[in-house]
Amino acid sequence: MICYYLKGKNGEYIARDPTGRIKLVSDLGDALLVPEIEKKKIKAIQANNIPDVLKKFGPYEICETDLQMH
Repeated sequence: MICYYLKGKNGEYIARDPTGRIKLVSDLGDALLVPEIEKKKIKAIQANNIPDVLKKFGPYEICETDLQMH
């Protein structure tokens, strides 16, 4: 299954904490992954949902990965 994620210039990934707030993580396994059918959602997060305090670690690039479900 193809999923999309946001990666910053320092190699960190956008994630959500349990309260729904955006944060940075260093492991792709912890990143916010959005299925291909919801690609518009990752674009909206990239454009509107990254807090100002995290924008200095951008720009954030939309990347894709192919998750193998076992």
